[in-house]
Amino acid sequence: MADITTAQQAAMEAFLDAVRPVSGGKHGIEAAVVLNFVRDEPEVAAAAVQALLQVAEESKGYGILAVALADAYESTFDDDTLSVIVREHYAALGQPVPELRFKDDLPAKPARPVHFEVPQDALEQCDIYPLLKIFSHRHVDNDDSFARLADLGGRIILTFPIPAADPRAVWEVPSVRAYVRALADAMPYFPFYLLTDPRFGMFEVYFGSLVDPRQLKAGAFELLREENFVVVASALLATMQFASAVGANGEASVRALLAVFRTEAVDYMLDSLREMQRNMEEEHGQ
Repeated sequence: MADITTAQQAAMEAFLDAVRPVSGGKHGIEAAVVLNFVRDEPEVAAAAVQALLQVAEESKGYGILAVALADAYESTFDDDTLSVIVREHYAALGQPVPELRFKDDLPAKPARPVHFEVPQDALEQCDIYPLLKIFSHRHVDNDDSFARLADLGGRIILTFPIPAADPRAVWEVPSVRAYVRALADAMPYFPFYLLTDPRFGMFEVYFGSLVDPRQLKAGAFELLREENFVVVASALLATMQFASAVGANGEASVRALLAVFRTEAVDYMLDSLREMQRNMEEEHGQ
C-alpha cells in the first residue's frame, strides 16, 4: 500500500493480526474490530480495500476482508465508494461478491438526516417549545410515538441563523449557548437525536455550547479533560437511558455520537457510563 505513513502501516498490520483466519480458513472477525479500524484509520482502510482485492485471488479470505472494510466504511461514513470498487472488481472477474458473515452485526446504514433550523426570533427569545413538541418524551401518548422518537435518533441537524461573516464559532455565540443550555435542561437526553456523522459537527456545536469556552483549545474538544468529561458524561448517561427507553440500543447510540474521538477515549467513556449506571441502580435498590 503506497502513500501511507509508517504509523498507518503499523495500524494496518495490527488490524490484520486481529483478523487472522481461524480453523478452516474462515475469518471469525467481529464487526467492532472492523468498525474501530475504519473509524480510526479511514484513509488506510480505503487503501487496504484496494490492496486486498489485488491479492484476493490467492486467498478468498483477503476478498472477504475487503468486503468487510468496504461495508464498515459505508456504514460509518454513509459513503459507498469502497463498496462500488468491490462490486466492480468482482463484476470484472465475472464472480459474485464474497458473502460476509460477522460474529456480530454492523450498525444499520444511517437514515436520511432531518434539518431543523432555529428561527431568529426563537433564538433571540430562547424559545425551545417547538423542539419540545417534537422531541420531548412528555409529548408522547402511545407506543407509536415512542417508535417515532426512536426513528429520529442520530438524524437531527440543528442549525442557527448566525451570519457567515461572524468570526466566532457557533458555540461561542451567547444566544446559541443559552438556547442549547435550555434544551439540555429540558431534555437532558437531546444528544440522542443529533446527527452522528462527524462531518456535520453536531457534537461540537451542542457540547461546545455547554462547556466553558476556555476549555476548548483552538476549537478542539478534549473529551477526557475533566471539566468537559463531567458535562458530557452526564448528558450521555441520560442519552443512553432514553435510547433504551424508546427501544433503541443505548450504548450504540452513545458510541455513534462519539465517532469523532479515538477508540480508547470512547471505550473509557462507555466504561464510565456503565459504572455510573450501576451506581444509580445500587442507590435506587437500597
